[in-house]
Amino acid sequence: MESHYFKQRSYAEAGYKVTFSSFWLDYAEYLLQRDRLGGKRYFLSANFTRCAENPAAAILAFAVLDLPIDEAASHGYKPSEVNRGMEITASGNLILFKKEVREAPLEITNDILVTHRYIPA
Repeated sequence: MESHYFKQRSYAEAGYKVTFSSFWLDYAEYLLQRDRLGGKRYFLSANFTRCAENPAAAILAFAVLDLPIDEAASHGYKPSEVNRGMEITASGNLILFKKEVREAPLEITNDILVTHRYIPA
């Protein structure tokens, strides 16, 4: 790395570096086992969220995941007839994010805690 490249003194201070995580461990294991098992195997890892510390790491992680780009229209979904859920039929590899809202018990108290933090610029 060049000295003072993009106003960085060293690589350790760079905000765009890709750090080691469990996602890259999964990818290394995939690379080691792919040739031994024979045939094309697809790489997917549930640890892809560990690469969200900066945009460069996230783009690199999505680049090595085997996610189809053009098959999105053929995924099927419909409301579940049994409960308030949804039935999803995937036509290939996909990442699904789910958000769930539940009722919580409400305990009303008159206690209020307010915290102020001042950070000098």
